Amino acid sequence: MKILVWGINYGPEVTGIAPYNQGLCEFLVSQGNEVHMLTTFPYYPQWKKREVDRGIIYRKEEMNGVQVHRCWHYVPPQPTALQRIAHEASFVCHAFLRALFISKIDRIILISPPLPIGVAGFVLSLFKRAPFIFHIQDLQPDAGIHLGLIPSPILQRFLYFCERLIYSRANKITVISQTMKKIIENKGHPSEKILLFPNWFHPVESGVNSLFSFRESLGVPNSALLMVYSGNFGKKQGLEIFVEAAGKLASEKGHWIFCGDGAAKAELIRRVEELQLKQVYFLPLQELPRYRRLLEEADLCLVSQIGGTGRFFFPSKLLSILSHGKPVLTVANEDSELAHAVIEGFGVNHSSYSSDEIAATIEELHANPLRLKEMGERGREYVQQFDQQKILGEFEKRLKNMRG
Repeated sequence: MKILVWGINYGPEVTGIAPYNQGLCEFLVSQGNEVHMLTTFPYYPQWKKREVDRGIIYRKEEMNGVQVHRCWHYVPPQPTALQRIAHEASFVCHAFLRALFISKIDRIILISPPLPIGVAGFVLSLFKRAPFIFHIQDLQPDAGIHLGLIPSPILQRFLYFCERLIYSRANKITVISQTMKKIIENKGHPSEKILLFPNWFHPVESGVNSLFSFRESLGVPNSALLMVYSGNFGKKQGLEIFVEAAGKLASEKGHWIFCGDGAAKAELIRRVEELQLKQVYFLPLQELPRYRRLLEEADLCLVSQIGGTGRFFFPSKLLSILSHGKPVLTVANEDSELAHAVIEGFGVNHSSYSSDEIAATIEELHANPLRLKEMGERGREYVQQFDQQKILGEFEKRLKNMRG
């Protein structure tokens, strides 16, 4: 098959949706398919293009057998609601024009967000006479409205109109969690059209980069719990809850590493300086070998979602954490997919959004290393259902059997 995958994020970005887009494309290539990835120049989560990409309108390159088509798009440094619309629209429009020149396509896979990619993808499917799958990583209209990123009622109605159009025209809709599937069903779309296509975990290589130690380089005592967050510092993460908890916990009991970038980073650093927290460290996103090393050294990994949004997306970072046998401390609503997962016993979830309770939990875990170990082992067991070969193999079979 000749497959077009269309999504705004791709390697060498190392966080968010990009690794899953890249993993999907490379797997499809390994199965003998010709794969074209229609994407942008790397910018996430820094919201800044590389110097080598500035001013470039279009570039085609090959990455591990995938034909990657990179299209110019507008990247605001601190995106407002209007700037984010312009950001997504610039990509969708330029990518659509480029897609018209890719000859004979058998299948189209659209990755959302951004939501408007579905409208353009539907039009493209008519031109190419190819069926399309609309794959949802975040339920963008719902999440954006709950986060206050889409204040205009007119824009809200327009986005929900686009959503209904896409869902009705897509040959299949795929989602990464059962909660997202139920939300779409409740909007009146048939269950048989909505398929579960969860994210997956990569096999873990133990002892990676073992000569380097984050603990030693940062001066973290062996007696203290090392807590790690890695990913985007955005509004929907609500990471300030952990900073507040750090201010209520003795430094000999816990040290905190935050790896990443994003719109909320400056405010987090300001708050850490205000509280004079010497046990909190900010690092850039780590390349894969060092990221794996970081997880090996971590005692507890952090995942958070701002209140009211947990039903609309599922944090993909959870799977890599559990595959390393690490327990998690999560902050999420009780009705979120994340909270439902943690019930399996591989971590502790706080739905109260209380920094006092988070600090108290860390003190309890500091005094009970056996419980940390047990939670880590349960995580390894839980994550096996998301084996990469199994998930992607089933998806490719569905792709082959799909009819226009």
